[in-house]
Amino acid sequence: MELYLITPQETKGFREISKVTLPGKSGPFTVLHGHAPLLSVLTNGQVSYQADDCSGVFPVSNGIVKVQNDIIQIITDTTL
Repeated sequence: MELYLITPQETKGFREISKVTLPGKSGPFTVLHGHAPLLSVLTNGQVSYQADDCSGVFPVSNGIVKVQNDIIQIITDTTL
């Protein structure tokens, strides 16, 4: 999967991601390879991701996430 963090200041991309956990408005949720298309609201919190050779966590403010065809786009005003 590919993960993109999009803010007005920059876009960061991560490739070969196997798992992403996001802070949804109704609670955290996880996206895996082959996930159904999704559009969801995000709250302030942590996004964690795992790849074959690394993992990471970054904070986000309110925003939205779009999942389609193994591409995850997080759109937010700022990262915390």
